[in-house]
Parts: sequence; C-alpha cells; structure tokens
Amino acid sequence: MSINTETKINKLSQLVPPGTVILAEWLTKIGYSRELQHRYVKNSWLTSIGYGAFIRAGDTIGLNGAVYALQFQSGKDIHIGGRTALSMQGFAHYLELYQKESLLFAQRGKRLPTWL
Repeated sequence: MSINTETKINKLSQLVPPGTVILAEWLTKIGYSRELQHRYVKNSWLTSIGYGAFIRAGDTIGLNGAVYALQFQSGKDIHIGGRTALSMQGFAHYLELYQKESLLFAQRGKRLPTWL
C-alpha cells in the first residue's frame, strides 16, 4: 500500500464524522477515484451499504448520519420533521412510547436513495 493511499484514508476519517454515510459520488468529487473506493472496500476500510453508499467498517449509522450525507455530501434539500424532529428535540414524552418510522421532508417528486 502506498503512503499516498494511507494518507488519503486518514484524511477521509478526519473529513467524515463517525456514524455518517459516505457517498461514492462525493468521494469522487473530492478526489477519491472509483478504483480507490473499491480498494478501500476490498481492504475492509469501507463497507458498502447499497448502490453508491459506504460506511466505515464496523461503524453504526443512524438517521442523523444518513441525513447528514444527503444534505452535505449530495446537496439535497431534505430534513427531519414531524414527530421525529420533536422526539429529537426532547419532546418525546408527548409522543407514543415507540416510534415506528421516521419522517423526512423533501421537495415534491424527489426520490430518496435506495440505501436509505
């Protein structure tokens, strides 16, 4: 493994907060070729979670990490809303005991990626 590649994986770990999805299109945009992305998966540094999306090996992803990736890596206008947002603000005591789904809001006609 070259020093340049090791430096890039270290830089990536500094760029992306723990618990965040890493989008392949964003990696390409910031200088990580598809071949390098494939090598990271092969060497178990990244794990594919669906078409065009990775997580760090062994990382656990939540809703915040997924929405972060959509907002800041792909520039999508999407946000958490409704009961989900109220719960995250600490108002869960006004809601049901177990939240079965999360509410995300986006422009009409926009589709969410299948990995989500």
